[in-house]
Amino acid sequence: MTLRVLWFAIFGSTVMFLVVGFTVIQERSDMPEPNAILLPVIGLSAVAAAGLSLIVPRQVLRRSLRALGLRTQELPREELMFNDGKRHKKRFVDPAEARSRLMLPAQKSVILGLALAEAVALHGFLLWFLGFGFAIGLGLFALSWVLMLTQFPKLEVYERELTSVYDAELS
Repeated sequence: MTLRVLWFAIFGSTVMFLVVGFTVIQERSDMPEPNAILLPVIGLSAVAAAGLSLIVPRQVLRRSLRALGLRTQELPREELMFNDGKRHKKRFVDPAEARSRLMLPAQKSVILGLALAEAVALHGFLLWFLGFGFAIGLGLFALSWVLMLTQFPKLEVYERELTSVYDAELS
């Protein structure tokens, strides 16, 4: 639940950037032309932040899950003998503990991913503020929102990562 509140708060902050932009940034004719080199530089930085928001959170999550040092045990031979299709050959000794300790690494991963996605919107705000126009800024806002939608926190996703890292069942 906390992760979803956090997600909505960060998503809402990007909407607030738009509100601030409309109240502060005014299209004026006396505004000097922006330095043309800033557009590709800030644009590439935004694309880099977008890429990192898709890659880094999962890597941090997997590393943090490994660091938990959760105990697993081999499944008994009886369970494996006639069911060679079992995906995992181990299970967690204490599945409740594994689930409860999962939340802190998940929270770290969500915060990191959302912060990087929010940075894309901030790049759009910056370009808009510098005078490159609302349309360019809005494109980066839209990219930020798509990234955030793909990172909406779901417990099943984090449990799947946990079972993958330990190659163990949560049952």
